[in-house]
Amino acid sequence: METRANYVLIGACALVGIVLGLAFFVWLAKFQVDRQYAYYDIMFDDVSGLSRASDVRFGGLSVGQVMSLDLDVTGGGLVRVRVEVDADTPVHEGATAQLQPQGVTGVSLVSLTGGDLTKPLLRDAAKGGVPVIQGQRSVVQSIAEDAPALIAQARVLIEDLQAIVSPANRDTVASILANVDTASGELGTAIAGVSSIAGSVRTATGEIAGFTDHLGPLAEQAGTTMQSLTGTLDAAKTTLQTADGTLAAIGGVAKVADGILSKDGTAAVADLRATTDRLKLLMEQVGSEAHAVLTAYGDTATSATSRLDELKTTIASLDTTLAGATKTLASIDAAASGVDGLVRGDGTALIGDARTTLASVQASAKSVETITTTDLPAVVSEVRQGIAAINTAVAQVSGDVTGVTSSLAPLVTSAGTTLDTATGAFRSANTALDRLEPVLTEATGTLQAARSAFGTADRIIAEDVSPAAADLRTSAARLSDALEAMSADLPAVTGELRAAVAQANATVQRIDAAVQANTGPIGQFTAQGLPQFVRFAQEAQALVARLDRLAAQFERDPARFILSPPAPTYRR
Repeated sequence: METRANYVLIGACALVGIVLGLAFFVWLAKFQVDRQYAYYDIMFDDVSGLSRASDVRFGGLSVGQVMSLDLDVTGGGLVRVRVEVDADTPVHEGATAQLQPQGVTGVSLVSLTGGDLTKPLLRDAAKGGVPVIQGQRSVVQSIAEDAPALIAQARVLIEDLQAIVSPANRDTVASILANVDTASGELGTAIAGVSSIAGSVRTATGEIAGFTDHLGPLAEQAGTTMQSLTGTLDAAKTTLQTADGTLAAIGGVAKVADGILSKDGTAAVADLRATTDRLKLLMEQVGSEAHAVLTAYGDTATSATSRLDELKTTIASLDTTLAGATKTLASIDAAASGVDGLVRGDGTALIGDARTTLASVQASAKSVETITTTDLPAVVSEVRQGIAAINTAVAQVSGDVTGVTSSLAPLVTSAGTTLDTATGAFRSANTALDRLEPVLTEATGTLQAARSAFGTADRIIAEDVSPAAADLRTSAARLSDALEAMSADLPAVTGELRAAVAQANATVQRIDAAVQANTGPIGQFTAQGLPQFVRFAQEAQALVARLDRLAAQFERDPARFILSPPAPTYRR
């Protein structure tokens, strides 16, 4: 060093350099004299990679640093980390802290969250002490701690999947799929059968609907028939009442006829006997001359007696005919009571026939009544006239005893005339009976027609309605058999489908359970850890680029890095 150097200039330059160096270090440390700080204690389970002066960030911004790391004096194995942050950092109650790795060097930093914004600041809530923030595990720590459990669960899941995809299960699944395929084909066939059955059911339903449509008019016609039948029954009741009156009238006529026969016939017979006695006396007086006349008169009396016997026989036949008419009316009453069972079918025609029958019977009854009230009194009157003529003749004979010989011819003529009159009366009675017999025959034919109509109705019910009901029952039985067969096949198909679906659901549920059990860590890793790995890769790429530039500089000028630079020489 030269002896003539300027020491003042050298000292001034040294002082200026020291001041500039201090200013540079202050600028480099970003030192602020008026800066205010707040202190917080954070409890961590593990502080690997954290040291003093480590960065403290809030929302990604650097707000302070770590001041100290000590074990918690209260025990429990926790580490108390005291941090220094800006006083204006909004750390509220409920704030948490996490350790986040920084780069590939293993250095960590503290990341703070603000907590609940509705609550007061944490430093204001603490009274006379350092506020405590609860620490949480970072994403990497969560992954590192949960990784064994995740690996174990993944191993179990893989083993389960291997068990599921084992050859036996493959064969089972293949068999199930084959069965499902077969069941699908059979189900298609069954569906086709069901379609055909549905078509048959649709056709049967249409036929039933048509039958129901036909039943509506039939029901209406049945209602109308019932109303007509009610009117007919009322008319039948009226007719029967009329028939009862007619029978009563016939009974009265029969009683009158019996009275006439019992009274007038007896009187006539008594008179005839008295006349005969008187004639016998006259014959005894007349002697042989009147023998022929008496013989002829005896023949006349015998003829009159026979005619009276014939009249009694005719009246007995009339009673028998009336009894038959009574039975016929009873049969008509029974037939009318059985008409109620023939409402369904050809009831209207049967009721018309019954009306015709009742009209015919009523006409027959009227004819009988007319005969009994008109012809029978005439017959009785003629008989009475004949008996009166006989009495007159007998009186004339008894009055003209002395002139019997001369008057024999007129007497015989009068007796013949009387017998002719009686014979005409009997012929009129026979004619009336002959007229009554066709009426009864017509009534019998009408009853036979009614029986034939009833038989026709029974035959129609037996031949038409019964086969239709049998066909309907057969169709219903076929439909029931088809539905039973389909119901018997469906449980097997549905059982196989349910088994396959149950196995698939079990597999999906196990996979879903494994995914649900690891949803939290996986989501946390993808939200926080994955960006850090991306950032780590970017920093690694930057580091490699810097190393490449440094290697390039070293290759260009190795002496610059190996040899030290020359010391500066200060000259005057």
